[in-house]
Amino acid sequence: MTLDSNFTLGRLARTTTAVNLRRTPGVRNKPAGDVLATIPTGSRVRLIDGPRRLDDLTWWEVETDADGRSLTGWMAEATAAGLPLLEIVRDLSSPTIQINGDAITQATVRLRQSPGYVNKPPTDIIADIPPNMQIRVVGGPQAIDGLIWWQVEAQVQNAPRRGWMAERDPNGVMLLLPASGGSTPPAPEFQPGDILTTRASVRVRRSPGHLNQPVDDTLGIFWPNMTLFVRGGPQVADTLTWWFVTGITTGGSAVTGWVAQRVETGAVLISLPPALPGAPIPNPSQNRYLGAPHRGRHLISQLFGQNPGFYGQYTYDGVPLRGHNGVDFAMPIGTDLLAVDSGRVSQLGFDANGYGHYVVLQHSWGESLYAHMAQVGVGVGQIVAPGGVIGPSGNSGSSTGPHLHFAIRIPPYSRGDGWGGFSDPLPYLNPNIYILPSALRQDGTRNIEIRSAEALLAESIPPSPLSAETPENPRP
Repeated sequence: MTLDSNFTLGRLARTTTAVNLRRTPGVRNKPAGDVLATIPTGSRVRLIDGPRRLDDLTWWEVETDADGRSLTGWMAEATAAGLPLLEIVRDLSSPTIQINGDAITQATVRLRQSPGYVNKPPTDIIADIPPNMQIRVVGGPQAIDGLIWWQVEAQVQNAPRRGWMAERDPNGVMLLLPASGGSTPPAPEFQPGDILTTRASVRVRRSPGHLNQPVDDTLGIFWPNMTLFVRGGPQVADTLTWWFVTGITTGGSAVTGWVAQRVETGAVLISLPPALPGAPIPNPSQNRYLGAPHRGRHLISQLFGQNPGFYGQYTYDGVPLRGHNGVDFAMPIGTDLLAVDSGRVSQLGFDANGYGHYVVLQHSWGESLYAHMAQVGVGVGQIVAPGGVIGPSGNSGSSTGPHLHFAIRIPPYSRGDGWGGFSDPLPYLNPNIYILPSALRQDGTRNIEIRSAEALLAESIPPSPLSAETPENPRP
């Protein structure tokens, strides 16, 4: 019998002191190798099996992180004297699902013939149940393949079917929540696959929640106005709503982890991208984006914010760059470059030690820059229609490989903001016109992941140097 009735499978707990994580339950007559690790005070663990009574102690199988590793093993709930070793994390991230109660799917959830998902035949899948569907819980829980499973009844093609669903996915993203008064909760504000923008500096974490977390729970920080790709969520922890995202951190790494949507005061941390001034763009539901800056579909060889160490040696108005201030598209020399919107050619030139042949277009909402062209095919003052050819792509200037450097400025902007006044154009471009680097090319939720700046550089065109900016020759 457990010391606390709140100890149930699937709940999050916290260590109250340093606790040994063991290969098997029990402490008597165990080999030295039975201790996998000593888990520090305040560490979070998830209960995935148990309880088991052995050696006068109550044991739980748990999942936790230690020394950068994901570990599974057994912990005692309390000492023989009754001193707690584990305490339940009492927040909204640990709802209680009850047998003979109703639950709501929080994402598309797979209904299976039997609990578990490892090494199962295709015939084990009954159906994929969409989000916000009410189901009836009739049995469980069972701990299989590191997940908690419930037997449920759900509507499949207008007929009730009985099967098994996981309470959370392998990343801890909640799949089922108990229904509140039998009503369907409102749809989440974001969906996996959405592109978001940070509205302030945002910490990205290993797990949802920010109270009593270990120092290494913070994976990095996203600058304001950075692009994030939603992988999963939402999850509620410490009274905040959290989303599983991928983005480029201040250190130039591609990090996948958890970020809060708002702070306790309600101030927004992440949101859908703001519309361009005077233009309802972007609007994914209506397929409204800027036009493609190039013909065809091409791989992004360098993202906005990458390589801060390299670009920090260059300045705009005396302010060092925080990182790459545009998006590079790798493409063969001679590919048609296209105006993303109607505009006037406000500037063009040749910068032998930087952008090479470049063009700046002035639009009603701001301006766009095209650099490293093979040659310029338009003249200053010329009006270019949406999709109009402005010249061929190239490898001019200090380019380290054939590509288009593309960037946009959205007023009001400041050249001294650490980006030269430029914004990431990806939220305003149709995702179908580019291929993301492998570090960001993920389907659905994935594990916590850190791809270092060096790892990103190894699979991309090396960053291109910029010319020194002077008052007489300011950079575009």
